[in-house]
Amino acid sequence: MPASGGANTGGTNDDQIVAILLTLVFPGLGHYYVGAEERAIWWIIGIVCYYAISFILTFVLIGFFFFLLAPLVHVICIIDVMKMT
Repeated sequence: MPASGGANTGGTNDDQIVAILLTLVFPGLGHYYVGAEERAIWWIIGIVCYYAISFILTFVLIGFFFFLLAPLVHVICIIDVMKMT
Protein backbone atom coordinates (compact mmCIF):
# COMPACT_ATOMS: atom_id res chain seq x y z
CA MET A 1 0.00 0.00 0.00
CA PRO A 2 1.37 3.45 -0.81
CA ALA A 3 2.49 5.66 2.03
CA SER A 4 -0.25 7.74 3.59
CA GLY A 5 -0.22 11.49 3.76
CA GLY A 6 -2.02 12.55 0.62
CA ALA A 7 -2.79 11.27 -2.82
CA ASN A 8 -0.25 9.17 -4.66
CA THR A 9 0.16 11.20 -7.83
CA GLY A 10 3.23 9.33 -9.03
CA GLY A 11 1.74 5.84 -8.90
CA THR A 12 2.35 3.11 -11.38
CA ASN A 13 -0.19 1.65 -13.77
CA ASP A 14 -0.52 -1.34 -11.42
CA ASP A 15 -1.45 1.01 -8.56
CA GLN A 16 -4.19 2.52 -10.71
CA ILE A 17 -5.57 -0.90 -11.62
CA VAL A 18 -5.60 -2.01 -7.98
CA ALA A 19 -7.29 1.25 -6.94
CA ILE A 20 -9.95 0.80 -9.63
CA LEU A 21 -10.60 -2.82 -8.61
CA LEU A 22 -10.91 -1.82 -4.96
CA THR A 23 -13.35 0.93 -5.96
CA LEU A 24 -15.43 -1.62 -7.86
CA VAL A 25 -15.65 -3.72 -4.70
CA PHE A 26 -16.68 -0.73 -2.58
CA PRO A 27 -16.38 2.97 -3.43
CA GLY A 28 -13.79 4.63 -1.22
CA LEU A 29 -11.43 1.68 -0.88
CA GLY A 30 -9.44 2.79 -3.92
CA HIS A 31 -9.04 6.26 -2.43
CA TYR A 32 -7.78 4.70 0.79
CA TYR A 33 -5.31 2.60 -1.22
CA VAL A 34 -3.80 5.65 -2.94
CA GLY A 35 -3.43 7.46 0.39
CA ALA A 36 -6.44 9.80 0.36
CA GLU A 37 -7.89 8.59 3.65
CA GLU A 38 -10.13 11.61 4.29
CA ARG A 39 -11.62 11.45 0.80
CA ALA A 40 -12.11 7.68 1.23
CA ILE A 41 -14.06 8.22 4.43
CA TRP A 42 -16.39 10.70 2.70
CA TRP A 43 -16.96 8.32 -0.22
CA ILE A 44 -17.71 5.44 2.16
CA ILE A 45 -20.11 7.54 4.24
CA GLY A 46 -21.77 8.82 1.07
CA ILE A 47 -22.24 5.39 -0.51
CA VAL A 48 -23.59 3.86 2.70
CA CYS A 49 -26.10 6.72 3.01
CA TYR A 50 -27.00 6.39 -0.68
CA TYR A 51 -27.76 2.68 -0.38
CA ALA A 52 -29.60 3.12 2.94
CA ILE A 53 -31.84 5.85 1.50
CA SER A 54 -32.38 3.81 -1.66
CA PHE A 55 -33.39 0.79 0.42
CA ILE A 56 -35.82 2.82 2.53
CA LEU A 57 -37.34 4.48 -0.55
CA THR A 58 -37.79 1.09 -2.19
CA PHE A 59 -40.85 0.66 0.00
CA VAL A 60 -42.47 3.57 -1.85
CA LEU A 61 -41.12 2.29 -5.20
CA ILE A 62 -38.98 5.35 -6.00
CA GLY A 63 -35.92 3.73 -4.39
CA PHE A 64 -35.84 1.19 -7.21
CA PHE A 65 -34.70 3.99 -9.54
CA PHE A 66 -31.93 4.93 -7.12
CA PHE A 67 -30.67 1.34 -7.26
CA LEU A 68 -30.62 1.60 -11.05
CA LEU A 69 -28.39 4.68 -10.74
CA ALA A 70 -25.95 2.93 -8.38
CA PRO A 71 -23.54 1.88 -11.17
CA LEU A 72 -23.27 5.56 -12.15
CA VAL A 73 -22.15 6.40 -8.60
CA HIS A 74 -19.50 3.68 -8.83
CA VAL A 75 -18.28 5.03 -12.19
CA ILE A 76 -18.01 8.55 -10.75
CA CYS A 77 -15.94 7.20 -7.87
CA ILE A 78 -13.70 5.28 -10.30
CA ILE A 79 -13.11 8.43 -12.35
CA ASP A 80 -12.24 10.30 -9.16
CA VAL A 81 -9.73 7.68 -8.05
CA MET A 82 -8.20 7.56 -11.56
CA LYS A 83 -7.49 11.29 -11.33
CA MET A 84 -5.65 10.68 -8.07
CA THR A 85 -3.31 7.97 -9.38
